[in-house]
Amino acid sequence: MLQEEELKHQKMRKWIIQKGNSPRVELLNFGARIQRIWAKDRNGIEENVLLSYAGPEQYEQDSIFLGAVVGPVAGRIEEGRMTAADKKQALTINEGRHHLHGGDGGFDNIYWEANTGENEQQAWVRFSISRTDGTDGYPGNVKASVTYIVEAGGDFTVEYKGESDADTWFSPTQHMYINLSGNNKLPVTEQYAEVHASDVLELDRELIPTGELLPTAGTPFELNGGKPLGEHIDSSHEQVRDVAGGIDHFFILEEGKEPQASVWDEASGRRLDIITSAPGAVVYTSNNAPEQDFEAGPKEKHRGICIETQQLPVDFAHLGKPTAYLEAEKQFQSSTTFRLNTT
Repeated sequence: MLQEEELKHQKMRKWIIQKGNSPRVELLNFGARIQRIWAKDRNGIEENVLLSYAGPEQYEQDSIFLGAVVGPVAGRIEEGRMTAADKKQALTINEGRHHLHGGDGGFDNIYWEANTGENEQQAWVRFSISRTDGTDGYPGNVKASVTYIVEAGGDFTVEYKGESDADTWFSPTQHMYINLSGNNKLPVTEQYAEVHASDVLELDRELIPTGELLPTAGTPFELNGGKPLGEHIDSSHEQVRDVAGGIDHFFILEEGKEPQASVWDEASGRRLDIITSAPGAVVYTSNNAPEQDFEAGPKEKHRGICIETQQLPVDFAHLGKPTAYLEAEKQFQSSTTFRLNTT
């Protein structure tokens, strides 16, 4: 199934895709967002497993990047300072003293062009944009695309591509808030997560990586599925305290492990496995309550978990893993598959 809808709000349009055993996925062209993912629990009851807004206008007023593609670079860049091709660049400042998720004109605040397709095994929507040199301070004329693909076998995959005519930074991600209880019935503190990572990037009090690695073993960041997320968050660890009580850290994913991350809800039996080509992921436990109400469930912190697969910050190039630096005329490509099932 591939269905398009007009929402009668600005230029906002919606697509619904599903194929065979895949989840039913609802997409918006504003911010190339995932609005909803419908998945069955162990009793066959289908519910939305993302935090969502009910009305399209709420997405234009959104302050937490709900379901959006963020970029060109996901995450914070200290004081908006960037160096590309040995030239210092000044990015726009949109969070305190820093640059966050691409700035005010970032990917989440753009209406993307859409192309769709379907065959016997897949249905997809490909969103694409072009950004001119200097937008939000980023060098290079950039072309980017995000393709959402559902497979008849059940997988849902997000593919990212990008290229620039000048050296720049490029590392987008998907910022969906997962809540496998269905329709936001329970907080994610009652759900479980496993992330195969030996280290996270230590943060200062302004949530900027310090340059130090923090081993996960024996800390709240040892997400091995042995206890609910609430027991990781209920900690006096200074790194948990400094992010408003929770997790908001970059996990360096271990090579050779698949899936690299999983989330599950014992009450519903839903499980989400995440398989990615990216070297890392920011795990964020929605530590700040949003300004707008969700379409279901209460408005409060810890109602969703984001697993934002992405490249390492440029300052960590010495680790020998792909970073956000993109050389001119080279194509960026990354993919993440979300595999839903029940236990």
